[in-house]
Order: sequence, then C-alpha cells, then structure tokens
Amino acid sequence: MPDPFVKMAIPSIYLGASTADKPATASIGSLCYETDTGAWYITADGTTWTLYKGDTTWLRS
Repeated sequence: MPDPFVKMAIPSIYLGASTADKPATASIGSLCYETDTGAWYITADGTTWTLYKGDTTWLRS
C-alpha cells in the first residue's frame, strides 16, 4: 500500500503520490498536491476530489 497523504497546513493542503488514496474527509476547499504528477486537486464538499485548474502560483512562493 502506498504511503498516505500528509496534511501540511491549515487551511488543509495535502501532499502525496498519485498512487496514494486522497483523504476520505477533509475541510471544504482543501487542496491536494500529487508530488509525482504535479497535479492539484480541490474538494468542494469535503469528500470528492476534482482536478484543480485554477491559479496555483501563490502556492509556489
């Protein structure tokens, strides 16, 4: 089983590999970053993760 995602900040930002299960419950608006693919995901309801296509440049500073 792959390593789990790790909560890194509040508001919630999770980091982990694409092969890991994303958190089953999270705060609404939480972000999840796949370290091996560079993809960002966001949850609007706290349980379903959707590919985030918004501006993430502020997260890299």
